[in-house]
Amino acid sequence: MGNAGGARGWWALVLVWLLGFGLPASLRLPVTRPSEMRYVEAARQMDVSGSWAVPVMHGEVYAEKPPLWFWATIAGQRLTGDYVHGARLVSVASCTIGALATARLAATLFGPGVVAPLAGALLSTSVMLIDRAYRPLIDPLLFGLCTLALWGLVRAAALSRWRRVLPIVVAALALSAAVLTKGPVGVLAVLLGAITIGWAWRGRRGVSWLAIALALATATGIGLGWLAWASGEVGSWYWDRMLFGQVATRVAHGAAHEEPWWFYLPSVLVHWLPWTVLLPGAVLLAVDRDRSEAQGAGRGALLWVGLGLLVFSLFSGKRTGYLMPFYPGLALATAWAVVRAETGPPVAERWIGWPLAAARWLYPVAAAVFALGALATALLQAGLGQRLPRLARAWAEGLPASAPIAPVLAAIAFGVLAVREHRDAEPRGRLARRTLRLALAVALGAGTVLWTFLPPLARRDDPAPALREIAAALGDHTDPVFYGRRLSYAWSYQTGRLRAEVLETPEQLAQRLDAPGALQVVTRGRDWRRLPDAVRARLEERGRWPVGSGIVWLVERESSPGDGGR
Repeated sequence: MGNAGGARGWWALVLVWLLGFGLPASLRLPVTRPSEMRYVEAARQMDVSGSWAVPVMHGEVYAEKPPLWFWATIAGQRLTGDYVHGARLVSVASCTIGALATARLAATLFGPGVVAPLAGALLSTSVMLIDRAYRPLIDPLLFGLCTLALWGLVRAAALSRWRRVLPIVVAALALSAAVLTKGPVGVLAVLLGAITIGWAWRGRRGVSWLAIALALATATGIGLGWLAWASGEVGSWYWDRMLFGQVATRVAHGAAHEEPWWFYLPSVLVHWLPWTVLLPGAVLLAVDRDRSEAQGAGRGALLWVGLGLLVFSLFSGKRTGYLMPFYPGLALATAWAVVRAETGPPVAERWIGWPLAAARWLYPVAAAVFALGALATALLQAGLGQRLPRLARAWAEGLPASAPIAPVLAAIAFGVLAVREHRDAEPRGRLARRTLRLALAVALGAGTVLWTFLPPLARRDDPAPALREIAAALGDHTDPVFYGRRLSYAWSYQTGRLRAEVLETPEQLAQRLDAPGALQVVTRGRDWRRLPDAVRARLEERGRWPVGSGIVWLVERESSPGDGGR
């Protein structure tokens, strides 16, 4: 199935560029999304408070997630010295493990050919992994563990007797860790994949029920053991919350993150870019009447993704990251289809080949764009952009001195890729090689943007500088009240405090204003403007700070009505 050694070399370049540029760049990115800062702050407060059984937030049990991700983030902090960097290290390591496990899974299903490194390269350069690999979220860890567990279960079915012991142990430990990461939901994707792909691949011989039973038993035992420990620490209500509450809140209407039933289909198509253009060819080849094991495995991978779409679409609560454990199925099916199209029916070759033919013109254009980007960056750093808008000047001022180097290297690399692409004038028979080349191009572009252009833009959405100024203005002994939760997590992280008073409705704020004593309120401009006029009239603006497209406000009442204040 092609030159596997050469394919592994191309994939090594993909990983080197993404890790060599993307990982250092991610350490320069601020945390601008409240959900990400909430997870990081919960890990910090767990560490500081010593509450190892369950995460905590502002003095209360954070009952939304099991503790493994928070433990891993604390371990990452021990290595990096920073909780945000530690959380990002967990995401990068998890996505790398997931990509490697996908490649090993492809080698088990399709043999030691080019499909394995191609599947890893496609997954590594999808929008989903490039976006999630550097963000402090729980989804990447669950993705890596589920993919590792799936490889273990499928590999156990391919081996005999004692040789399957190691894959079963890996599957059992990874599945147990998935349960400690996201609760019972962590088991669903793995079981669907092991049964669907295995049965389509080899029928009953493709599914090791013994491996599945042992992995499930281990995960259940470890999960219940942790749950008993946690419930003993915080109360029996936690047992019901983790076992039943999480699933119930996702299924029930009115759940958090509620979205329409069709939410996941466009989300998957977008997050599988740029490889979405190859999916029609994969579907055409999957419905072919070929009865080979490779054909069955490719068909099973698509069926697994389809089942995941169906099941998770039935849940009321939806987020794009919930389907992340199913993306290895897209990688397996797409990589198999590219290699199969080299010798398959012409109609499938046309569906696979036309995006690669279009990529021939992408390389010189990309080389020119990055060369111009390097030149523009150098000119801006030299002070020649004084007439540009303020945002452009602020972006240029945030660039490091080495900023032009990465675009120059990318421009040279794209030029080399353009020469190689034009040498492969005949696409048929070389589709896998050209797809790997395109994956490297995606890695070049993504790594360069992460390294050079994204960090200065992201800093304008960072609330940390504004919150530090507010903390300095208030002093060490004054804690503000937050109207809305979104800024409270970043405040706790920046100030090192373990508690923050949060009010979420105008009625709560009005009641708080009736209490005696001075009051300082921090909120976003949008929330401030939505307050009733009667409530706003009782507060006086003290300062405002631009953060992204919004404003952070500090308003205060110096004394209570009973003290003669406003």
